[in-house]
Amino acid sequence: MKDADVETDTTRELIKALRKRIVAWQYPPQFQLVEEVLAQEFGVSRSPIRQALTYLAAEGLLERLPRRGFRVRQLQLRDVEDLYEFRLALESQVVRALANKSLDEDVLFRLQAIWQDPKALAERSVSVLAALDEQFHITLANAHGNVLIIKHLSAIN
Repeated sequence: MKDADVETDTTRELIKALRKRIVAWQYPPQFQLVEEVLAQEFGVSRSPIRQALTYLAAEGLLERLPRRGFRVRQLQLRDVEDLYEFRLALESQVVRALANKSLDEDVLFRLQAIWQDPKALAERSVSVLAALDEQFHITLANAHGNVLIIKHLSAIN
């Protein structure tokens, strides 16, 4: 399922919210997601919930249970390794492409400003550092300009 298949802003927001909960283990592996409960919780009908769950199943985060809905998929070590290998390939392409053209000075300044003070970084939480790392890589991808790379890196993050 592609982004174009997502019909409404409501569904897109549901996808983001549910993905965030899955990644943060608010919904641990094997947790069953019930459409009726989610519809009540989010204050929406079952239709956008079903669409969001179907989208997340297509992404591999959920698995469809015949006549029982969806549950959170247990990722295997190989899944994570494959994901990092794919991310590395995308980021390597971004770096190769940027090496052949000059990086905008404003972009370079913003990237350097974040990482140049090791003492300040040491005081930050792991989650803040992870967000800064994600921002760094997405900023580079944006500077490269390949929309597909940006989309896939964002999805991986």
